[in-house]
Amino acid sequence: MFNEAYKPRRFKEIHGQNKPLKEVIAWLNTWPGDNMALLIHGPPGSGKTAAVYVVKSEMNYDLIELNTSDVRNAETINKVVGNAARSSALFQGRKLILIDEADNIGGRSDMGGTKALASILDDTNNPIILIANDPYKLPDSIRRRVDTIRFNTLRPASIRNRLREIADAEGIDVDDETLEQLAGQAGGDMRAAINDLESLGDTVQGDDVERLRPRDSERSIFEGLTAVFKSKSTECRKTFYDVDKPPEEIMFWIDENMPKIYDPRDVPCAYNYLSRADVFLGRVQRRQYYRFWAYATDLMTGGVSICHQHHASFTRYEAPSYFKHLGRTKARRKKLKEAWRKVGRKTHTSRYDARQYHTLILNACRDPEQGRAVAR
Repeated sequence: MFNEAYKPRRFKEIHGQNKPLKEVIAWLNTWPGDNMALLIHGPPGSGKTAAVYVVKSEMNYDLIELNTSDVRNAETINKVVGNAARSSALFQGRKLILIDEADNIGGRSDMGGTKALASILDDTNNPIILIANDPYKLPDSIRRRVDTIRFNTLRPASIRNRLREIADAEGIDVDDETLEQLAGQAGGDMRAAINDLESLGDTVQGDDVERLRPRDSERSIFEGLTAVFKSKSTECRKTFYDVDKPPEEIMFWIDENMPKIYDPRDVPCAYNYLSRADVFLGRVQRRQYYRFWAYATDLMTGGVSICHQHHASFTRYEAPSYFKHLGRTKARRKKLKEAWRKVGRKTHTSRYDARQYHTLILNACRDPEQGRAVAR
């Protein structure tokens, strides 16, 4: 099996995930931090589990794994994960605990597993990594105890490069154009692309690839926007089940493009539903009750869609200007956060509370004499 024989064993063999891989390494190097566990999530075949195995090998961790073939009830979680979390590795090293497909813990056979896992995450002597395709299937008790890193859908170019390495190693006669075609129809799934390459034999041509059934890929945000603005139905919300973006980001996309498309007479109705969706998103932040995401998504998609009653103009979808603003102000915001952190240390407050001194400090810097008077 090519997938087993060519499983990544070094950092350089993981294609297309440089940024999240560096984030995983940084998280381990700075462990323990605010949270004792890490959640790695992303679509199937994006390299999540493979990355953990490579990190384990390259950074010399002892790996303790609990996967889907194991019963993952409270007793097993406490026995395997709990014991590993409280113990130390040989020669003063550190263990790395891996729980694969954590979003599938549940059901009758896994009774009490998530509750036991949540208690272990609060008290562990070793880093714990959870892997999930859909992080929102995890209960709130788990999500609020972990840091998160996302592995994105692999681009065809990244898959093609890996396929070329395997083809050269196996002596498979295939040109780059055919590999490009094979990678493109894999739907971002590296495992699927490698399996397809293996199934086609020692000589691969474009006609062979065309006979393979293309795999379903996640819907893009553009398909979702088209469903909202063109369907005039609450059924458009189903399109977003497969859109790989959180509700907060989806709302920014709809908010950016809706006024440019809708007739001005329909805009107030649409903003009414968007504002109500925003209320539920705020409640999610305050209460950590993630079921409100369902209400928010229904309001911002189906609600906005049924407001479309008049002729709509056709325009090119644009990315939210909010994200562009964040990019332009990133350096300034970083400096402000560092300043608030310093003020917080001096005033014995959190960085968040230290922001209330911002205006006072600015005025003091503009007028040193007055600033010294205030300080005195």
